Amino acid sequence: MSTPMDALVGQVVLGEHRLDRLLRQDGALALFEATSTVDGGLYTVIVAPQVRVETAATALEAAVDRAGRHAVGVKGVVSLLRGSTLAGPDRSWLVAVRRGGADPEPLPGRLPIAEAVRLLTPLAEALAAIHDQGLVHGALCPLTVGRRNGELTLDFFGLGAAAEVACGARGSRDLLALPYQPPELRGERPSSPGPWTDIAALALLALDLITGTRGLFAEGRVPPLDAHGLIVSPQVTDLFQRTLDPSPRARPLDPRVFLRELLAGASAPLPPPSSSVPAPVPSAAPPVPDAAPSAPAPRPSASRPSAPAPDPSAHPELPDTEAIQEARQRRLLGVVFGAGLLLLLGGSVAAALLSLRQRPAPATPATPATAHASVSPPSSSSAVAPPDSPRMPLPRSRGPATFPADTTALLPIPADAAVWGERNALVTLVLFADLTCPFTARALAALPALAARYGEELRIVWKFYPPPGDADAQRASAAAAQVWSTGGADIFWSFVGLAAGQKLDEAGLERVAVEAGLGAGSLAGKLGKAPPIVEQDITLGRRLGVRGTPVSFLNGRRMDGLQPPERLIKVIDHELRRTKALLKGGTTPEQLYAQRVTTNITTSEGEKLSP
Repeated sequence: MSTPMDALVGQVVLGEHRLDRLLRQDGALALFEATSTVDGGLYTVIVAPQVRVETAATALEAAVDRAGRHAVGVKGVVSLLRGSTLAGPDRSWLVAVRRGGADPEPLPGRLPIAEAVRLLTPLAEALAAIHDQGLVHGALCPLTVGRRNGELTLDFFGLGAAAEVACGARGSRDLLALPYQPPELRGERPSSPGPWTDIAALALLALDLITGTRGLFAEGRVPPLDAHGLIVSPQVTDLFQRTLDPSPRARPLDPRVFLRELLAGASAPLPPPSSSVPAPVPSAAPPVPDAAPSAPAPRPSASRPSAPAPDPSAHPELPDTEAIQEARQRRLLGVVFGAGLLLLLGGSVAAALLSLRQRPAPATPATPATAHASVSPPSSSSAVAPPDSPRMPLPRSRGPATFPADTTALLPIPADAAVWGERNALVTLVLFADLTCPFTARALAALPALAARYGEELRIVWKFYPPPGDADAQRASAAAAQVWSTGGADIFWSFVGLAAGQKLDEAGLERVAVEAGLGAGSLAGKLGKAPPIVEQDITLGRRLGVRGTPVSFLNGRRMDGLQPPERLIKVIDHELRRTKALLKGGTTPEQLYAQRVTTNITTSEGEKLSP
């Protein structure tokens, strides 16, 4: 930090909080004990001087307010009371406050793995609870971890959202000291935090607790733990390597899963001690190469925060004892013997039946579709969705899709956006979607029924939001954008309905596009780089704090994750009542969407439903 943080002691920030003493600081954050000059209460203030605030203080306050409303009632989560800006010597700094004092002591170190897991379990439970809502902490590090009644808590929830609103993904990066930045936050072009970022941050906290050494991840890699006097099993080493892998796909999907695997690895056999005298190698025979490692089991993508979390009460399977192994071998021999008898009898019966036939029946050649279905299962890269996938009905009228005012709304709809419906619709559903996400596919399947129910009163806007580093998702978004620009609305909505939930290669995407109505070869050579519309949607989603897919905004009213149809209907009906009242009160159709979005995003009204 260029400015000594202890120089701030005695100042009043956020209008009423006097900084009494500096508790702790690292390379990016400073933690202060503060007293309110209004009510005399004890508070904790955190200052992030590295975050360059490039937006209005009201936007920061709105982000903090939204995060706080979502965290109400979540055990172990302590939300911000307020977030705003603090005038620094060269720019505005990010500053935030929460109620209550803070423990001035740092987290303990050099703990046994079992004790570290016990200590981190409340954090993992709290993270899982906010991830289930499609939210992330985004600022997890030693200075944002508190202690209440002996248990660790997620403090300053909302600080990560405020930093991202302040200056995008750079704010999320600059909020954390280098040793506590997960791989995706490093570099000049960091990606926005997601649930996978919180899981990596939890692993970094575990490293601190187990090794007793701070800053082990400063170089962006996990150092050999034995260099710090810590002898662990290969399973523990592999777990840290996976959880801090640059690709979020390699990481566990759930923070509780990470802790369960860590605890299981602690009881696994340790590696044999290395001998100073190497074992002799016979000179007559060449050394035998190591066996190729088996391919790891595919892990679900961590980019789907709405995915059902694993059962937290489950435990790792214990190794088989010799008795269990012997019993399994006896059962296996019995199965093999029984199967042999069945095959022998089946062969005899088949031979008898064949002898009764004068000639074999001619083989029926498989049609291309049958052959394709028999070779490629629905989840393969060349699969095509069944032809009876739900299709979007044609709009009753085909007027323009947007007003000029829509392009400057708080949740903008540009003129080239992928839209179903027309601009006079009273309710607009904006869907941030990833074609390869199974939950997006289920959300998409509900749209035709909604479109048929509400007709011209509903407008649906598709926002391309592939997760970072996912080549399949990036390719699918590029293909969908190309279909939109060349094929129009009808072909586009048919295409996304057919392709949703699959991981398709270029050939598979081409086949789906042709089935949707696009000419053959229309996608050739156009899937390498994300089109501008995709990049614009990703930038917008990050600004709005979208962490995964699907995320829906109904006239700006945010709903994270997969929503049941009855919930969507309830919100749409509510918005219809509100918009019709606004039109009667003099609001013009052109300003209706922009006005309603501003109300729902920036005020608490967006969290309420009228009866």
